[in-house]
Amino acid sequence: MADHLKSLLLTFFMLAAGFGGASAQAGLTVRGTVYDQNGAVINGATVRALNISSGRERETRTDSEGRYELPGLQPGLYRVAALSEGFATSARSITLREPGPFTQNFSLVPGQIEDAITVTAGKGSARVAADTPQPVVIVDSLDVEKRRPLSTLQAIEATPNLSQVGVNPALERPRLRGLTSNRLLLVVDGERLNNVRSDPLSGVSPSIIDVTGLQSVEVVSGGGSSLYGSDALAGTINLITRQPVQVYEGRYLGLRFDGDLHTNGTFRRGATTLNLSTSRIALRLSGSLFRQDDYTAGDGAIPLEEVVRLGRFANDLGNAAGNNVARTYSVWDLPRGAEIPNGRARGFNDQIDVWFFPSPAHSLRYRQLNSQHKDIGFPFIALPFEPREQSNGFRRLDRTGARYEGREISPWLQRLAGGFYRQKYSFPDNNIVSTIDAGSSWEISGGGGPGEGAVPILTGNPSTFSPGSFTEGKSSVTSYGLDFQATLARRTGAALTTGLVYLRDSSRDEFSRFDLSSPTPVALGGRASNPDSIYENVGWFNLVEYEPARWLRLSGGFRLDNWKSEAKVTSGFPLGAESAILSASLEGLAASPGSIDLEGLEGIDELVSGQSGISTNNTIATGNFGAVFRLRGGINPYFRVGNSYREPGITERYILRNFGDPTFSVLLVSNTALKPERGLNYDAGVKVRRDNWSASVGYFRNNLKDFLRPAFSDAIFVPADPARGLEPISPFFPFHGVLYVQRTNTARARIQGVEAAYDFNISLGSRGDIMPFGSLGWLKGSDLTPDPNALRLIDQFYNSDETPVRLEGSADDVPLIGITPFRGVFGVRYGSREGAWFGEYQVRYQARVRRADPLDLSATISTQYGTLASLDSFAKRSLRVGYTLRKEDRRTVFTFGVENLTDRLYFEHFQTAPAPGRSFVFGVTFDISKVRF
Repeated sequence: MADHLKSLLLTFFMLAAGFGGASAQAGLTVRGTVYDQNGAVINGATVRALNISSGRERETRTDSEGRYELPGLQPGLYRVAALSEGFATSARSITLREPGPFTQNFSLVPGQIEDAITVTAGKGSARVAADTPQPVVIVDSLDVEKRRPLSTLQAIEATPNLSQVGVNPALERPRLRGLTSNRLLLVVDGERLNNVRSDPLSGVSPSIIDVTGLQSVEVVSGGGSSLYGSDALAGTINLITRQPVQVYEGRYLGLRFDGDLHTNGTFRRGATTLNLSTSRIALRLSGSLFRQDDYTAGDGAIPLEEVVRLGRFANDLGNAAGNNVARTYSVWDLPRGAEIPNGRARGFNDQIDVWFFPSPAHSLRYRQLNSQHKDIGFPFIALPFEPREQSNGFRRLDRTGARYEGREISPWLQRLAGGFYRQKYSFPDNNIVSTIDAGSSWEISGGGGPGEGAVPILTGNPSTFSPGSFTEGKSSVTSYGLDFQATLARRTGAALTTGLVYLRDSSRDEFSRFDLSSPTPVALGGRASNPDSIYENVGWFNLVEYEPARWLRLSGGFRLDNWKSEAKVTSGFPLGAESAILSASLEGLAASPGSIDLEGLEGIDELVSGQSGISTNNTIATGNFGAVFRLRGGINPYFRVGNSYREPGITERYILRNFGDPTFSVLLVSNTALKPERGLNYDAGVKVRRDNWSASVGYFRNNLKDFLRPAFSDAIFVPADPARGLEPISPFFPFHGVLYVQRTNTARARIQGVEAAYDFNISLGSRGDIMPFGSLGWLKGSDLTPDPNALRLIDQFYNSDETPVRLEGSADDVPLIGITPFRGVFGVRYGSREGAWFGEYQVRYQARVRRADPLDLSATISTQYGTLASLDSFAKRSLRVGYTLRKEDRRTVFTFGVENLTDRLYFEHFQTAPAPGRSFVFGVTFDISKVRF
């Protein structure tokens, strides 16, 4: 690691020294007057000047004559904005070149339209969202305070083409532009939260950071690897934690309490914060507790006959693909307003944040964040609704880091930053697996042996279960991150942000299993389903921004990454049962591999035998280019092209694990021949911002190469051998079933879509403002190199009015997994003129999914009633009202809301658990602050 650090530091300072050289006149001034729409001056309006290159912001207020002055500014690009309570923000982009004052007047109109600033698109430096050639959604702490969301993901639900994976708020993960969380980068304050154990089934949930501890959340859609490296195929979500309050004179003391109650599931949360600041140091201490119970579904019932009806269709799909769906498909009924089991969670978060200011241009920040959650369940993944019960006994994140920032150090060195963090993320995956009894909800139909006409069918009866096994797989990933970056301005209108990063992820797994089916239960411990592994990444990134004219802003980026991985010989790897399954079925797999990559499987022979480890080494280049045109009337057309990648993780390269039961093994095997997933993303659209409304619309297309997806073998039947753990499927069918599953590189896939958003402000004079708002997204995903089984299923079951679920697709246009065709969030807000009252009515609508991946609908174990029921359309309605009581040094906020106003029974798309029914929401905030005490 020392050699890496020396190389990073040497290259970084050589770049910083080589780019500088031009000097420029400093000490420029912006001045002007702020008026209202009638021409009257506004006293006490805030005026802010943001240096685009350095990210440093200066602030002042207008005097009694409405005048302001911001002296001591360096030459460069600025965003100057004027704002006052009750008025929409007015902003202008200006370039300061010549000595002397620059005059910029503002006219404010009533309303609440804000000027959005993003720090994600500039890699830590503030950028105007309207000047970014990508869709950007920003939700700040005031939005959270008004809406009182359960989770971080629910706080950003208005993001176009964003949907959720998982129903438990503590486990929700984002799906953006059709890609799940392992293909979407999560960062905390610009530092990586993803790790190399983030896979399609266990990506990190943003709820690991409590929503009450966030200053804002930024969603930047589109390929972001040229800035942030691996995983940013769909975009980047930056969780920006609250920072200590900075004061320039005197002292500051702040105390805050937030309390939330949601009646469905009885979700409770309390959070407290202490801020203490002087001009040289600022301290913030915060902590939160939460607890939630099982929730109830909406006002509707699911009869047994309906579960059987969809199950028989799923089983027909499975039999046609060679999968045994019936024997793992649970049959049950759900009464009206039923309680959904296994939806609990509890835990706490705490944070220490200290900010030092040795001078106005320099700062040093130390942060420590701890998150400990326990008893986290997966709703509806429990008997009798699935043949297993899944939970995380705990989930823990410990994160410590320090960061230095210098701004406007010299005319050519606008920003210099460096940071270090250590993060450890640990959680177990607990599963109680049962077997659905033959003759209850399923039975074997037809005669003959394996592959000779014997197929499972559903009987129409409810499922009964026999105990199988309890498994616990614990993973711990320790990450170290180090980065240096500088923003250099050689000439006015141009800036280069360049930096070096180092990342090291060290993963360790533990596994244990307790067999429940045997008369003499057998415990297995000290094992591992993944080998101990280390991933290292060294990256060099560059962001170039240039404004050749006031009406044109150009940006481009380039990044070079080197990834090394090493899987070590590990005691207890692989698991004993998996070795027995391999030895019994490998010959059959070689004869009928289906889509399994045998070369990738054979690559781990030496590792499995304990002879030596395996290492990989690859280098990846990414880049982007974008342009924003600033036309009259606040109209900003944009376009951008950028490529992205994702380095395959540990569970994709090295895992060896049986997810089946004693009678039918579903063996997830490794693939050491994997290549990084690659994406080429095109974005084009227009953003419009006027004094009383804003809107945007854009089209994107993401061409994916070497895209990863599950591949399956043909079903393999081997003689039962109970002594080795290979139980027979039934007494009448004395064979053990094996299905191999492996993640492989699909040659090509394509996702395209449209995204739009709008926000209007209609003034009611002294009565306040009405603000219609909305966002919408349309998606289409196509698998351009489909599996033969997918083509077979499309030919037999798609484009027919006689199937229980109408499905669409063709051999030339095969649907991709996880694509919601249309999703919209529409509503109207009310705000009183003095800012005391707030109200909002919102509808989230998602259209019916007809283009569903046929392999996702016919997979053993994972295909359940909700797999098909969740393809239906739904509309969720919400209502919120709030009141804010302000005094000189204190503020109290009361909120009330109703989620799922109509108490509808529905499933979120691609989720097997029903969504929560109606819930009443109560929230309160007490905020006390004292300055110059």
